[in-house]
Amino acid sequence: MVTGRRAFQGKSYTSLVGAILSTDPPPLIVKPFTPPALERLVRRCLAKEADDRYQSMRDVVLDLQLPQQETAAPAKSQRWPWAVAGACVLAALAGWGAWMGRAPGPSLPVALTMEPPEGSRFASVTNAGGSAISPDGRTLAFTATSAKGGSLLYVRLLDSLAARPLPGTEEAARPFWSPDSKSLAFVAGGKLKRMEVAGGVPITLCEANSGRGGTWNEDGVILFSDQGMGVHRIPASGGTPSPVTQLNREAGELAHYYPQFLPGGRRFLYLVRHGSAEKIGIRVASLDAKPGAPSPQIVQTQYKAEYDPGSGRLLYILGEGMLMAQKLELDPPRLTGDPVTVAEVVRVSGANGYAEFSVSGNSTMFHGQGSAAAPVQFSWRDRTGKLLETIRQPVQAIFSMSLSPNGNRVAFTPTSNEGTLDVWVMDLARGLSTRITFSRAAWPRWSPDAKYLYYVNDNGISRKAADGSGEEELVLKTGRLNSPVNSLSPDGKYLLYGVGDIMTLPLTVERKPEAYVQTKYNELGASFSPDGRWVAYHSDESGKREVYVQGFPERRGKWLVSVGSKPEWRGDGKELYWARPTTP
Repeated sequence: MVTGRRAFQGKSYTSLVGAILSTDPPPLIVKPFTPPALERLVRRCLAKEADDRYQSMRDVVLDLQLPQQETAAPAKSQRWPWAVAGACVLAALAGWGAWMGRAPGPSLPVALTMEPPEGSRFASVTNAGGSAISPDGRTLAFTATSAKGGSLLYVRLLDSLAARPLPGTEEAARPFWSPDSKSLAFVAGGKLKRMEVAGGVPITLCEANSGRGGTWNEDGVILFSDQGMGVHRIPASGGTPSPVTQLNREAGELAHYYPQFLPGGRRFLYLVRHGSAEKIGIRVASLDAKPGAPSPQIVQTQYKAEYDPGSGRLLYILGEGMLMAQKLELDPPRLTGDPVTVAEVVRVSGANGYAEFSVSGNSTMFHGQGSAAAPVQFSWRDRTGKLLETIRQPVQAIFSMSLSPNGNRVAFTPTSNEGTLDVWVMDLARGLSTRITFSRAAWPRWSPDAKYLYYVNDNGISRKAADGSGEEELVLKTGRLNSPVNSLSPDGKYLLYGVGDIMTLPLTVERKPEAYVQTKYNELGASFSPDGRWVAYHSDESGKREVYVQGFPERRGKWLVSVGSKPEWRGDGKELYWARPTTP
């Protein structure tokens, strides 16, 4: 570049190789623009022996920064070594681009595999975790869990080998990007938050209990969904959320999840969770429509979907993890043509309809490998965590479970390959399971005498004989599958249920629900003590999940026990167990 000619010459390929191996290039005589320092730099770069050459560009930079011993050249020429070094890199990139430009034919898809940061694993997609590729297709955001159980949000440039953690994003879930790829929004600690990827601290936008997806348009409008709710909108600067879709609970709708803006930023896709399998699927709505207005269903699926603006196709899940793509016409919204398979095993969660895949504006796609519904096994452990015994028969991923009072059976809800839920009972001595319900049911809890199972289905709270015999009895009509049964009192007279608020249901003839703990915060996981005098539960009123104990039936006293969630009493009531927090 400096001399205007090649360093090595040859009339043929053989003679050129011979010149490279045996001759030295001519000196750089283009004064005053070639100081001796540049001559030495180039000579060392072209040394015949590899050990005599620079071992990295860092060595070149350090050499250039050394004080020059030669007679000083004009100020303009002192900047030339930097200019030439930079130009060499640009020239190399330009040459690569020119070479690539000569390659005929269409570009081929490239599949790359990414590992989690060292010492960690990708977070579970059941109720937390998640990932999203930026609109410009350059950066992936994902959550990872350390060996100690703490979770954090990371970002990784796709042309980099290292992921960078984002401080202040503990417990972050379901991240999504701003349209300029500079900011991330996510749910953590019961709040919807946003932060600049380049640095800074998370900013709280509003309350949000559980992340169920979000999207962000060019006008600064964020759409997001919370557990058991419709889609809401909020300015990207924060404020009070307002609904843009409205659940039709009388028709069996359970939730509206995972919104995604379509081109133009007014219409959006979202997933309808419904009591009827044929009505679960992706619909299209608009910011300009009134909440509750009819919206067309595009495809029947249990999981979220995304639109790829580069190809004009809708990406959606069939079965338990098969990712499909099909042309989506937008006016009016409808699928056309034949679907094609994009990936066969994508991580999904039947518990909430999440599927771990995302697509950028330039059709770069990321997906999590494998399914969240992998087989698991029940096991017994002692109080130190030592494994004592593993139950022989594996089952699919557990949505909810409950141990019988005498400890010889467990009622559980697995996630099926079709994404449906039902209650099963396993005999722990034999490892054999029996199906109890056949019409979408979850959150089983045993009666004190172990004769009945209470659970939630699409009608409300029901009960059935624990051996599967007899007919199902409706205990309380709620029309919501996501109001779990939490605990029954040891005398069998009361039942605790609900999510967000803890409700008490007297199991008498009247059966009139009453609020036990009802605040603006989220209270969950209520559990009766063995003597029935106390209730343990967890709440996020302090901004993080903490376990409390309160009297029953009178709400006498209130004691903070520890940071944690999902408390359970020991059989004699002398100890309380809970799940450790997701942050160290």
